[in-house]
Amino acid sequence: MKYVVAIPKSVLLVVTILTLALFASIYPIIQWKPVFASPDTITLRPNSVGSYQAWGTFGSPPSHWQGTSDQSDTTGVQVTTSTSAKETENLADTSQTGTINSVTAYIRARALNYSAAPERAVIIWKGVSEIKSSAIAIGRDTFADYSDSRTTATDGSSWTWTKINNLEIGSSASTLGTNEVIEVSEYWIVVDHVPAGYKLNLKIMDYDLVDVIANAYVCMNNGTDYWKTSDSNEWTNYTGLSGTVTVKVQYFGFWVNGTFSVTMDSDKTINIQCKLYDVTVLVQESVQNAYLASIRVFSS
Repeated sequence: MKYVVAIPKSVLLVVTILTLALFASIYPIIQWKPVFASPDTITLRPNSVGSYQAWGTFGSPPSHWQGTSDQSDTTGVQVTTSTSAKETENLADTSQTGTINSVTAYIRARALNYSAAPERAVIIWKGVSEIKSSAIAIGRDTFADYSDSRTTATDGSSWTWTKINNLEIGSSASTLGTNEVIEVSEYWIVVDHVPAGYKLNLKIMDYDLVDVIANAYVCMNNGTDYWKTSDSNEWTNYTGLSGTVTVKVQYFGFWVNGTFSVTMDSDKTINIQCKLYDVTVLVQESVQNAYLASIRVFSS
């Protein structure tokens, strides 16, 4: 809604647009629609010694698992010449719940002291059973990421969070000449999953549902979950919700809509209409009623 205000004084400004808030407590007009459940990811890195520790180290890390979890290329594990030596690290556990779509294992590796033959390695998955990826050609001199993705666990059945928590990731060389070296600076996995519960995506908007509102705060469940809108489109996103939740919005210390309830029985996206208005101010001088330009208008 646009308001036109004429100020008949021989002072001030041109047409300028301000966003004003009417801080009455109202129940919002909501535009919402169900959306399909979308996947999320979680990254797990080594946190303890694995079953195989046959590789050496480089960069003097405190342990094999610490050298391959610090996200630094200056430390890690390495193998020279051998294609039989195995290295695995145990991964951090998670309390995440939900349906697992796939798991991708990563190694960050490079080859050194190379000769003619390409240097190759396999990624080792050690869980209920032990399986290996296809042979991967490892680039020389510069570290790069290599991966293997699986939609089923090592025993061929569906992934469960227990199987994730019991998983080790590692590597062994499959092609490596005399005195050639493969270094691995990092091991990790990324679990693609749909979290238990549902997603609630909230977009904070003005009264005419045209402009998004930056720096607003969303108060969920009377303050037990209080988020600031932060992304470029002013979305506030919640995951893992179920049952009925309550939502209200605060802007510059004032509540700009009434508390409303959302029943989380599916993923939902809501545009929240707040009591925030565009106001057009026209400034006129008092003698000829001429509109004045290049004048500054202040509001408080």
